[in-house]
Amino acid sequence: MVLLRNKNSEPKDSRLLVKRANELCSDINVTIRDARISKKFIQYDVSVEKNDLAKFVDMVKPISELVLARHIKDEKIEKDQYIKDGIFYFNEERFWEAHEAWEGAWKMSTGQEKLLLQGIILIAVAFAHYQKFSNSVCIGMMGRALGKIGQISGIYHNIDVDLMKNRAQDIRTSKNIATFKI
Repeated sequence: MVLLRNKNSEPKDSRLLVKRANELCSDINVTIRDARISKKFIQYDVSVEKNDLAKFVDMVKPISELVLARHIKDEKIEKDQYIKDGIFYFNEERFWEAHEAWEGAWKMSTGQEKLLLQGIILIAVAFAHYQKFSNSVCIGMMGRALGKIGQISGIYHNIDVDLMKNRAQDIRTSKNIATFKI
């Protein structure tokens, strides 16, 4: 995962940014899967050998300045920490990382909590699609998220479930995608 500072890119620029990074990095063995664009970041999802990560970062400098580069790996942490990490990433518009964190908590859950977490994860994934300018996928995933959350209501680990449901429903109905903080 590589985060660059976003100077003025929009989700519609995602494919162009992947193409540009591929052009800049043609001399190293790297797979660039996605560029997700938030207000603050250009987030590249890449597969690269650990010792080539610094080369990749150096080669994409013409696009923008580095904020963070790290290898994503499964970690064994407490469920509460996964949830806190997910909230942090979501509020930073790092939706793919939020999804990854909450998935860790989801794996430790059962019953209604598992369904709720699936719905919350789907909202994060929907916004990750929006950041790649896949708006119709985003809107469709909001519907799937609402189906998982169902009638669950209230506060879950400082997450206002009703706010998330209302925002997801507004996006589904209006087709106007707007990110929000939780």
